[in-house]
Amino acid sequence: MIRINAPRFLEDLFQLAQFGRIPAAEGGGLDRWPFSAAEREARYFISGRAAAAGLETWTDAAANLSVQLPSPVPGARSLLLGSHLDTVPN
Repeated sequence: MIRINAPRFLEDLFQLAQFGRIPAAEGGGLDRWPFSAAEREARYFISGRAAAAGLETWTDAAANLSVQLPSPVPGARSLLLGSHLDTVPN
């Protein structure tokens, strides 16, 4: 069974939200456009956290970051989830 460390998860989410953060004095929000420095920083952060947790990571030719928890069971079925690290303006 996979157990989630809620405080660590929330801290990681807070750290991720710093990449591309717009200060409140400038209106707040996030600008993490695809292929921007902020999006690359977010990608490196997620890759590093995943690798530290023992997950396999790779980036394909279209710059999609994939993270996998390998199963110890040969031929096990997979569950695929997706998300974005880039954002729309603000």
